[in-house]
Amino acid sequence: HVLVRAAIYADLSPARRHALHRRAGELVGGAPSLHHRVAAAIGPDAELAGELDTLAEQELSQLNWAAAAEHLLAAADLTGTAEQKGQRLARAVGAMIADGDVARAARYEDSVRATPPSTARSRVLGQIALFSGRLSAARRELATARLSGALDGTSAPDQAAIAAYLGLLSMIEGDVEQAVELCLDALLAGPPAEVTALARFALMLSLATQGRQAEFIGLIDSAADAGLLSASGFERQALQGMLALWSGQERLAEANLSAVLRDAPPGLLLQGRLMLQTGLAEALYRIGDWDGAASQAELASSLAEDAGIQIGLGMTYAVAGYLSAGRGLWELAESQVAIASSSAEMLPWWGSRAYAAVARATLAQARGDYPAMHHALREFDDPAVSERVDGLGSPAWRALRTEALLGLGRLDDAEDHVRELHVRTRQAPGWASLEAVRLEAWLAELRQDAPAAQQAYERGLKLAVELPATLVQA
Repeated sequence: HVLVRAAIYADLSPARRHALHRRAGELVGGAPSLHHRVAAAIGPDAELAGELDTLAEQELSQLNWAAAAEHLLAAADLTGTAEQKGQRLARAVGAMIADGDVARAARYEDSVRATPPSTARSRVLGQIALFSGRLSAARRELATARLSGALDGTSAPDQAAIAAYLGLLSMIEGDVEQAVELCLDALLAGPPAEVTALARFALMLSLATQGRQAEFIGLIDSAADAGLLSASGFERQALQGMLALWSGQERLAEANLSAVLRDAPPGLLLQGRLMLQTGLAEALYRIGDWDGAASQAELASSLAEDAGIQIGLGMTYAVAGYLSAGRGLWELAESQVAIASSSAEMLPWWGSRAYAAVARATLAQARGDYPAMHHALREFDDPAVSERVDGLGSPAWRALRTEALLGLGRLDDAEDHVRELHVRTRQAPGWASLEAVRLEAWLAELRQDAPAAQQAYERGLKLAVELPATLVQA
């Protein structure tokens, strides 16, 4: 029994336990032998540490990050020199981050910081700071890593990885032009496998916020530059699913993202899975499958909390807040919207600010509180937010602001917004197209033009056959 074994093992004297592990290591081969030899080791062992390092490199190439992290930690413990020990510890923590376990990586932050300065040390400290929402610290460490890497001859893939994380950081900070440059540099230099998808996502989002979606699709479809920019079919479907969501094509987004999550290959980064689950939850919410949306949002928020990932957490709770508000679960909705808002305050990038504002407005909408709706959307008065969101083609905030203006009786302003919403949804008809018709009809009602209102409602019902969106249709 496991308890009997544990009791006997714990009762052995250290000398006896080490001796037995040493003998077991001589009898078995492969990875089990290494494990016994590690348990038998007393003090530094350069040969054993080297074997563990070699095994970890093989595991990294197979995207087996959890095993690689364990073997690199063991190798670091057995390493005698401070510099090499620091390098192995940094690589171990980097493998934890690649595995999505940011919370565990963060527990090693002080240990990494205590090691001698190196490119690997600065890179890992920058990654931890980035994923935990400390943007200025992330910028400082990643910039140091890039500079020191250029001086000490760091390999091209590692330099590319640093550029990719700097690109992601630039995108979050709103400097999308620099993000595009850094991500292209990273992809052309050939980053490690676990960084390639991240660089491509940051490039996609940076181009999309400038309204350059077609340019991005052209890049990933291209086989130029030895195929370094061309994505796999799986990744291409994921990226196109997110672009469809942001541009208001919920049906296309739901089809792509459902297929991607169903057929996800081994080694999909946790950060990527969280983004896709949150995107699918939002698409299902717009369409009207609220049970499916709630399931995806709950799973994403649970995984993010367990992994200690702060980037994207506000978006996940915002989408969950949409659902709870729509169902009248006021206490839960208030809690979820508060988390989304506090996340935007802690990590004030334009994306988290936009999602938090829409979540607050959606909660006010569910309560029929038009002044609160309008106030929540003042976040979009900042061009740093509205220009990026409009570049993506996302119409949610404009539909909510139009409804708030109608509720406040500001009919002339609302008419301008209805016209703008029709223009913006013409190229990508979806949920917001129906919202535009509904708001147009309500505006006609408020102006006591019953024939125009009836005509708009009938047009909306015909459109709803092609563009199912249950709540708007009702």
